[in-house]
Amino acid sequence: MAEEMRSDRWVLPMTLSDGQTYNMVAYLYYSGTLSDRPLQVCVHGATYDHRYWDFPSFNGRDYSYARFMVQRGYAVLALDLLAAGESERPAGDLLTLDQMASTVWRVTQGARSGANPANLAFTRGITLVGHSMGVQSIVYAQATGAGADLLIATGHTRVPHPTPVPLDFIMDALTKPYSAFSLEQRVSYFFSKPNTDPDVITYDAQAFTNNFIPRGMLRTGILPSYDPMATKVNQVTGEVLVQLGDNDALYPGALADKEPPLWTMAKCKCRSLPTVGHCFNLHIDREKGWERIAEYIKEHAQ
Repeated sequence: MAEEMRSDRWVLPMTLSDGQTYNMVAYLYYSGTLSDRPLQVCVHGATYDHRYWDFPSFNGRDYSYARFMVQRGYAVLALDLLAAGESERPAGDLLTLDQMASTVWRVTQGARSGANPANLAFTRGITLVGHSMGVQSIVYAQATGAGADLLIATGHTRVPHPTPVPLDFIMDALTKPYSAFSLEQRVSYFFSKPNTDPDVITYDAQAFTNNFIPRGMLRTGILPSYDPMATKVNQVTGEVLVQLGDNDALYPGALADKEPPLWTMAKCKCRSLPTVGHCFNLHIDREKGWERIAEYIKEHAQ
């Protein structure tokens, strides 16, 4: 009989460039003992939080990425980036790509060294897993010395391409310290409706209404996301797996073949997944991508 998944709430003080310290919250998921378990540090996308990685079950389907990986022997540390979920919300202009990535850098270094609430050094393998906007933070963090053994990027490509996000939305967002998509935009951008349980979409609309996109990240991370000098994608080394959804309105799987050459110093593999939209974890066929991630980590980071 499989052991029950446990979750420990971590509070991680983060000092930013304004000299102030803000509490960032994370949840560590595991079963049994933590000793000798490989760790995945998971970073959500814009308007989400740690619950993207531990989504509830609906209609007989378990949408928890954390539970899936814990059952396969991993520990999963799912972050609430600053301004998301249970973490504190600094000024929106303060949360630039550099500052957001620095928090991921510190979490990863703390996991490696044992300077963390568990007082345990994770030495068997640390994988940074990012989704959408979270990919930008893990890439920048790794390029500046986070020291993860492996990178997994889902729902984000560096290949220049048109997006469905209208220019007037972006211009309006730049006038506000924080912005968010409307319900209609969330459904259109994040989901492939024929391949998503309607109850998942309803819950998504209710659960994440208090999470927003910081203007600092919009200016320094999202808008220049095709500039390798800004994103530092060309400074990452080692093994990288990128997954794109064929039905992703924002970062379509049709671009998969053009992605690996952009990682000029890394060994990048890019795979597209049929039937899934932008938010991989929330689609009916989510486990196809999860299985590939588990296999890739087992092959390359343990």
